Amino acid sequence: MGTGIAAQLASIRDCKEVILETPYYNLPSVMGTYFPIYPVESMIHYKIPTWKYLQNVTAPVTILHGSDDWIIPHRNANRLRPFLKANDEFITIDGGSHNDLATFPLFQQKLDSLLR
Repeated sequence: MGTGIAAQLASIRDCKEVILETPYYNLPSVMGTYFPIYPVESMIHYKIPTWKYLQNVTAPVTILHGSDDWIIPHRNANRLRPFLKANDEFITIDGGSHNDLATFPLFQQKLDSLLR
């Protein structure tokens, strides 16, 4: 849930950069992946609409997501692309899953360049 909360905070506070690792479109869309027969939209109180928060973020946004993420599918995070600004980045780590992105050289290089 951290990336949605980080996006919400960045939407109301100034920051230099927003880095989101394996974000989601909103919480019901993720839960619907696992519980497709349940009306998760009406069952979940906290929707955490990352897509909505990103529209109010003025800082540069970098999204890092693995192509093989089985917890938050890449297709779910990909829905955030229309809400990114022209200079924002969406980086797909080929072969990366939810908990191993830090082991990929592309992830390490990008994080190093952002944090300098």
